[in-house]
Amino acid sequence: MSDLVGKTIAGYQINELIDETAQALVYKGFQPSENRYVAVKVLKPEAAQNQAAVQSFNQYAQLAKNIQHPNILPVLDSGQENGVVYLVSPFMENKSVADHKPSYTAPNQALGLLQAIVPGLQAIYQKGYVHGNLRPTNILLDSQGRPQLADFAIAFRQGETPTPYNSPEQVSGGVVDQRTDVYALGIILYELLAGQAPAPGTLVNLQAARPDVPQSVGQVIQKATAQSPDQRYQTPGELQNALVNALQPVPPPAPAQATATTTVEVQAPAQKGTNWMGIALGALAVIALCLCVVLVGPKVIDSINPPAGGSEPDTSQPVEPPADAPPEQPAEQPPEQEPPEQQPPPEAEQQPEQPSTGEGVTGDSPNCGGSLGFVGGFVLLTGAFSLKRRSRSRPGKAK
Repeated sequence: MSDLVGKTIAGYQINELIDETAQALVYKGFQPSENRYVAVKVLKPEAAQNQAAVQSFNQYAQLAKNIQHPNILPVLDSGQENGVVYLVSPFMENKSVADHKPSYTAPNQALGLLQAIVPGLQAIYQKGYVHGNLRPTNILLDSQGRPQLADFAIAFRQGETPTPYNSPEQVSGGVVDQRTDVYALGIILYELLAGQAPAPGTLVNLQAARPDVPQSVGQVIQKATAQSPDQRYQTPGELQNALVNALQPVPPPAPAQATATTTVEVQAPAQKGTNWMGIALGALAVIALCLCVVLVGPKVIDSINPPAGGSEPDTSQPVEPPADAPPEQPAEQPPEQEPPEQQPPPEAEQQPEQPSTGEGVTGDSPNCGGSLGFVGGFVLLTGAFSLKRRSRSRPGKAK
């Protein structure tokens, strides 16, 4: 019907043919009363003779007039004149998604398009209809690049040539619902990412066409285009959420192992410092002990060995014999053999001065020697223990 170019239909001047579908022709027109360009869509003569086709066409025009949504292409006018069934909508200079497919080859770009389409589909569902005719040529782009849905609620009729976007239930005459639109959206996503649409009714495999796309995205498209409606996502919203999750970045590994390694490296210097401190404290303790033995030791020995002259003689020290005692009498003679009364009182008064005599110092020498030996042994043992502890505290070489 290219003969409509140059003619006027219901006040709209037909300028040029811009698109053609199985049942309709789309022209670029001009509306002088509003001084604007419009798109005039008319049914082909054979479709205009089909009452079902005319009814579906008019139903879409009326529904589009009643839906006010930024993602729905509005219908400005519709009617019939001189046997021509037409409807008028705003002219989209950016045309459709089919003319801009290279702009959606990245998964995130395709997701952005899907996210803009879903709200428009939900507005159609709220009216009790489904789109049923989703394809790139029916997704128009306004001056801002915002997608707008067109040609919805038009039923697929038996006998028509199926397209890649027609679901198996459409072709077989089954029930058409939101899952039918899910199928069409899955095919559209595949076409945008792979570069071309698959053959009608075929199973898609995005990884074969785009191995660089994440496998999770391919799995989402496979589920959306399943042959059975029950195996698909049940709504376009579910498809959108699944694609969002598939494009989520992979989280980095937990830093548990790195933290453990850092802890070991930090603890090694701390152990070395603590061992040196222990060695220093041990050395100070040994020095202090030695000073105590040297300074306090004689007083402790004197308290253990009191001077003679008490009621009972001290058996640990020999008693100085009298001046008239025979020289052959041994000094080690037991004190019990000498009666206490034989010791003259003057000698007893001189006993406190006995430690200053040579014999008193000689008598204390064995006990001091034992004390000094004990102290020396203790010092040696303490030094050996400190060296052993120091050798154990040295960290081993890192493996």
